[in-house]
Amino acid sequence: PFSIAEQGFSPDQQETGNSFQTLSYYHTISAEPDHESNLFIGVLARQGSLLFTPSAVSPATFQFAGDSTLYALTEDRSFSSIGIRPTYDIRLSHHLMFKTGLNFTSTTGTEKFTSRDSTGKPGPNVIADYAGSNFGIFGQTEYHPFEWTRFDVGIRYDQQVSPEAPLQDMVSPRIRWNFFIDDANSGYLYFGRQFIPNNIEGLRLLSVSTGTNGVPTLPSRESLYEVAFTHALDNGLRSKFAFYHRDQSPGVDDQSIGSSAVKTPVNIDQVKITGIELGLSYSNPA
Repeated sequence: PFSIAEQGFSPDQQETGNSFQTLSYYHTISAEPDHESNLFIGVLARQGSLLFTPSAVSPATFQFAGDSTLYALTEDRSFSSIGIRPTYDIRLSHHLMFKTGLNFTSTTGTEKFTSRDSTGKPGPNVIADYAGSNFGIFGQTEYHPFEWTRFDVGIRYDQQVSPEAPLQDMVSPRIRWNFFIDDANSGYLYFGRQFIPNNIEGLRLLSVSTGTNGVPTLPSRESLYEVAFTHALDNGLRSKFAFYHRDQSPGVDDQSIGSSAVKTPVNIDQVKITGIELGLSYSNPA
């Protein structure tokens, strides 16, 4: 994964495996116009593994706390996740609809780091079982007071239990104000808080061994602002213009583990993102 000019030839081996299963149940409780109600239940399971083995000529660049020797790391990791997501929505009238739901996912796994120095001599090992979970519950409403406008308002609670970190949670309000100008033009204003948990299987338990005082990687917390306008063209074409701004505190990025292609998420104190989105989509009018 590195430049041969800078790192030299390094024929490392990395093998990853993933399998994913889902089972969904959807039931229409009422299909009466303006009084619809629906129930959805989904369950999921996922299994994965990662094996990274550095070659004999891979550079040794990883350093353990209190040890001046540099090492090359081998990682052997496996995990499994299981989760459930039920939702229920009910429309009380043409103007008002409610929806609620929750999701829960639990992840367990084992990781094993072994090391060798530049001469091939074995170094320290880090072997750990890990476990974590994500839980979220939400409620939202769709209020349509007039034909030209609609309000989508919701609130969500999230929490994450992850290795080495205390319980992380947040309450996130969200609101979107939609404008239906005419048959061809529409737009919306949006503000929302978002709690973005890290993948449990992506966190590596090496922080204590590397002298970072066991500082864990925390979920990203974000405020998102967006303004959008869409215009329907002839022959099924639709254009979209959107401006958005995101404030993350903390933000999350990836960092390589030693001289390997294996990455782990790390926190950034403040991240600010501003962007413009231009889109053109086509739907066959027939």
